[in-house]
Amino acid sequence: MLPNLKTLYMYWDCYRGDELDACTSHKFSVLRDLILGGCLPKVIRFEEGSTAMLEMLHLDFDFRSGHVAERSIVGIEHLTNLKKVMLNCRGNYHALVNPVLEQMKAENDRRSNQFDIAVKYW
Repeated sequence: MLPNLKTLYMYWDCYRGDELDACTSHKFSVLRDLILGGCLPKVIRFEEGSTAMLEMLHLDFDFRSGHVAERSIVGIEHLTNLKKVMLNCRGNYHALVNPVLEQMKAENDRRSNQFDIAVKYW
């Protein structure tokens, strides 16, 4: 339990498997920034109340992300304090970023308190 954690940076081999879950049994109550990169899982799941203060979600896509053809973020609607989503694409992996970008745009259109979406291709 890390109740005062404000930034979580997970990269390369910090997680394994098809899903990364932020659930209420592993609550990050004051987490403000979540940075994920490297071997991104197929599903990133946020349960209601697990990351209530999250303001910035940063996803890095590169050659380590290519092992999964499709990705989704489940529970993005539970990130009610979200202010910015940053998607970085290093190399020719636009096909990995585009579905997540479309999902973020759809969620943003649904909300009254919208967040900024930035995409960087290098």
